[in-house]
Amino acid sequence: MRFRQSDTAVADIDMTSMLDVVFIMLIFFIITSSFVKESGLTFQRPQSATGPSNPVSKTLLVTLHADGGIVVANRDIDKRSLPAWIESQGASDAVNQVIVQASAQASTEDLVAVVDQLKSAGVERISVGTFE
Repeated sequence: MRFRQSDTAVADIDMTSMLDVVFIMLIFFIITSSFVKESGLTFQRPQSATGPSNPVSKTLLVTLHADGGIVVANRDIDKRSLPAWIESQGASDAVNQVIVQASAQASTEDLVAVVDQLKSAGVERISVGTFE
């Protein structure tokens, strides 16, 4: 009597014990992490009686059209009078950020001129965007 060996012998690895160890470690880390208390310092900052209060900042929208016209707060303004208008608004409303919304057909020269006028007026932050 001869026994024939099978050519398709498959070796099975028992994964049960490895899964048991992984689940036990998972439970251990979940339980121990809930007891960890992070230490830190809490403090209150002192208030200054003579220091300046936080000024309210105002964002202003300047629209530059394709023909070079400037519109600020629904008013047509000349490029040369833009710094004076910004300074008059800055004195009362604390304008420190301006968004220049330029037409896609507006010339780069006009855009640079408007940005220069805003910088000469003391505007700290200037953002530029386009529209069709």
